[in-house]
Amino acid sequence: MATPFPPVHSPSSPSMSAPADCAVLAQAFPSAFGNVANCCTLSTDTARVGCTNGRVTSITVQSAGLTGQLPETLGSLTELIELDLSVNSLTGPIPSWLGNLSKLVKLQLSINQLSGTIPPSLSSLSQLELLSLVDNKLTGSIPASFTNLASLKSL
Repeated sequence: MATPFPPVHSPSSPSMSAPADCAVLAQAFPSAFGNVANCCTLSTDTARVGCTNGRVTSITVQSAGLTGQLPETLGSLTELIELDLSVNSLTGPIPSWLGNLSKLVKLQLSINQLSGTIPPSLSSLSQLELLSLVDNKLTGSIPASFTNLASLKSL
């Protein structure tokens, strides 16, 4: 059964901790993280979270039947290095706020139902090495500003 995302809310305060980060995940992905006391210890077949110094740095939720748009609350996870939401049924545009996650190295949103164009804001992710958007319903071309992504190794 598909798991819809809750309604989109504004990001929380930038000064967060593991409990606050875990609360963001519980709100964004209630089926995967809603009943988890400490998300930093979570590792299941479809969901994994990594933490460093008490902050969420990696999220993997693959093949979990997630539907709906990416929740804006994920934008408050400022220490995020890896985000992998591949093989779900996410819809809507790739949100421009992803470009604010300045520490992202890997962004994997492949095999979903995302639509629209690739937001130019992703070109501000100067540490990005891997961007996977294959098998979506994207239109248009890769933004010219992506030539500024010196660390990008795989697109």
